Amino acid sequence: MTIAITGASGHLGRLTVESLIARGVAPETILATARHPESLARFGERGVRTRLLDYDRPETIPAALQGVDTLLLISSRGAQDRVQQHLSVIDSARSAGIGRVVYTSTIPGMVLSPDHVATEQVLKQSGLATTILRNGWYTDNYAPSIPAILASGELIASVGTGRVASATRSELAEATARVLDEDAHDGKTYTLTADKAWGYDELSAAIGKATGRSVRLRNLSSEDHLQTLRDEGVDEGAAGFLVAVDRDIKAGLLGLTSPDLTRLLERPPMSLVQAIQTLCDPRTSLGCVSQ
Repeated sequence: MTIAITGASGHLGRLTVESLIARGVAPETILATARHPESLARFGERGVRTRLLDYDRPETIPAALQGVDTLLLISSRGAQDRVQQHLSVIDSARSAGIGRVVYTSTIPGMVLSPDHVATEQVLKQSGLATTILRNGWYTDNYAPSIPAILASGELIASVGTGRVASATRSELAEATARVLDEDAHDGKTYTLTADKAWGYDELSAAIGKATGRSVRLRNLSSEDHLQTLRDEGVDEGAAGFLVAVDRDIKAGLLGLTSPDLTRLLERPPMSLVQAIQTLCDPRTSLGCVSQ
């Protein structure tokens, strides 16, 4: 059986390939694809097959999917034509006779959701066997902001009393690898979140504990948050997105909890404190402890 992963040079794709190998999946049965196959050289050295698959060049897709049995379709990143890109992959998967498509979706109702909902609908109508993974918020998303938080001593947000049931990318990748490697997941939809949600007061405390610094939460209105980000030089699109995510958190959309991730991992995900400590470990690629 050949398992193919799109976007294998990205964070989630790379971790999923690593998790498949850790599960004992033979490297030669794994096919890692990316826009720049040379970025997958480290996998090639371990026996993983690599191919070109570029969402922006649909002519590269059919050849990339030949001989594939199970496909992990990792959603493309923020493109205006994301649904069309996904449709090109799904059409090619059907033409190639792929047995099952596993798709990385997200929590319904979020600012990020419409393209994912549309893709889920396309898959439902495709006639392909599918598994939908509705990934919750990544705890990793906070790591790039931690040096600035430490520099100011403040975690600035506009989440109100909203809570987040986040997990790390590595945990989601491990669960994804299990779904790819087993035959018992056809037709299933999994919501991959932590089984406990946390508030931003807990996040500020976790960052403080991981770094040995004092971090204060400053919870603003959406309007004041947007203006603060503008004043800090954040471009309008990024600032609007960050405030929109905080609005989703405030509305309770990211506080949704599910037992699915715990069941697939056969253990609870890391606590928030454990996750932040891991992400801030200077030995990791995301090490964020202030120098």
